[in-house]
Amino acid sequence: MIKAGFLTTIVALAIVTGSMNIAIGDSVNTKNTSCLNVSSTSNSVKYSNLFPSLPIFDTESTKWRQIRWSTPVIARDKFTEKELIVVFDHDYNKGFVNGKVAERGVISVWSQEGIKAKQYVIVNGKNESVDSQALSVKVNRQVFDLQKKGEDVFLISPELREALSTSEPIKVYIRTTSLTGNTQTIPIGDKTIKAWQSVGEMLRSLNNSKNACNPN
Repeated sequence: MIKAGFLTTIVALAIVTGSMNIAIGDSVNTKNTSCLNVSSTSNSVKYSNLFPSLPIFDTESTKWRQIRWSTPVIARDKFTEKELIVVFDHDYNKGFVNGKVAERGVISVWSQEGIKAKQYVIVNGKNESVDSQALSVKVNRQVFDLQKKGEDVFLISPELREALSTSEPIKVYIRTTSLTGNTQTIPIGDKTIKAWQSVGEMLRSLNNSKNACNPN
């Protein structure tokens, strides 16, 4: 069982700092608020108000057993109040470490601009995790080596975005190399990819609505 303290670091991973396509926590000022789902007491819209169906996971108060994998969610840093629409993916294998049953896996967090990944191992209920120093994504036969930004964000290139955005069935794998040099290659499920594609569609729809409301 993955414990809350460990998953807290994973949700914290999801809050990408720096330049992103859309930072949900930022406010959007509009001249015509009737175009958006806005509270009548404010002319400033937070993105989470525009996607009321998406569950929100705070870095501290999330009910971890209810975390949703392979579906769009809003990750919120409770301290900074920044938010981002992301998709969580999780894959693992059972094995043995020093004769004890162990679980090794990778949890990755996908936004429209970047991917974060963390390797972990659980032995006797104790969690150990380590960040990635390198990340590659394989889409069918194409391999993309991602550029790292900051400490733990790997940017999605335009070429990778195009490969992931296809409507055709695709097989996707990620290979992560940890700071300690351990490499793990895992499949990324079709549900995760479709969820990531749907986030792009939601954000494009939002941008179109903003442009319609503010043509100038």
